[in-house]
Amino acid sequence: MDGEVWALAKSWDGKQFAAADEAGNIRIWDFNGKILKESKTFVHPDGVLTLAYSHDNKWLASAGYDQSIRVWNAQTGEEAWHIDNAHDDQIWSLMFSPDDKWLASASFDKTAKLWDTTTHKQIGKPLQHAKGVYALTFNEDGTQLLVAGYDFDIYVWDLTNPASVPSPSLLKGHQAAVNILAFNPVYPSILASTSDDKTLLLWNLDQGDHTPPATGLNESMEAVTFNPRGDWLASATNNKTVLLWQWKAEQCAINRFADACQPERLGIPLTGHQTAVENVIFLSDEVLISSSADGQLILWNLDKQFWYKHACAIVNRPFNDAEYNTYIQGKINVTLLDTVNWFSDRFGSGTSEAAPSCIRDSLP
Repeated sequence: MDGEVWALAKSWDGKQFAAADEAGNIRIWDFNGKILKESKTFVHPDGVLTLAYSHDNKWLASAGYDQSIRVWNAQTGEEAWHIDNAHDDQIWSLMFSPDDKWLASASFDKTAKLWDTTTHKQIGKPLQHAKGVYALTFNEDGTQLLVAGYDFDIYVWDLTNPASVPSPSLLKGHQAAVNILAFNPVYPSILASTSDDKTLLLWNLDQGDHTPPATGLNESMEAVTFNPRGDWLASATNNKTVLLWQWKAEQCAINRFADACQPERLGIPLTGHQTAVENVIFLSDEVLISSSADGQLILWNLDKQFWYKHACAIVNRPFNDAEYNTYIQGKINVTLLDTVNWFSDRFGSGTSEAAPSCIRDSLP
């Protein structure tokens, strides 16, 4: 990619992945569950800061520095429609409503707006905020729009009557700008947010409660995403790393939310980026993609069986004592990825019985 990559998006059917950069290049890859195959490239007139797929997977919307919104045919890459001068400043977030009748946008001009996807006209008045906003998301049924940004609070707008939206309620918990909002795909009342206060919070909107702040590496977390299974999160940090987290939904169902639902770090950070990580997205439970300020995209394969087989393919036999001590016992090796301890550190599961014999037979 050419320059910073803030904008990442996955189609709702999981068959496409899109990324866009500060030069306006938009690239789409087809995804079969394991492998990405690039299918098309097209250009927004200026730098892109946000992308969003419609829920029927037909459209891909883009916006950014030029204050316009472009909507593209996700299959052909041809422009379907656009809205010029949609905001008075940079547009940092877009999302289609669950029924695809509306497109929401958030901008540094301190407003969020709703757009009719049939007429391409604005619905009602702009939703005014105290400061610039750059994160938004609809709830599961589209009756609420949550918006956040430089203000420390998360605004919850009631869209029951979008032509006349009442004053918002506020979710208070962060101590600095809120960078992103993400609902859990399996548990729709659970919301995740990250902030410049260097914390990750989980919210239960039904209970109006949030977990104690989860801290990463004493760095701002720019983005957060849930995996499709809904039990893991990944967060992007300014210190060039991606952090993995786990939370236990079963405990949350029977215990007080704030006490039982605190996300816990999964092992050590994922390293490989050379600059701040700006966004992160799960393509599947085993495949994660992160983007950084230097235009780099990294695909992370989190499938243990893949790395077990990869290690066995390299040695093609059980490890001898010297190899076990070199590659497995408490060390990290770039070539073999320290197959046992690498996953044990991250996922706490060690080597399963399903591991190939070249791994199992090497254990003392």
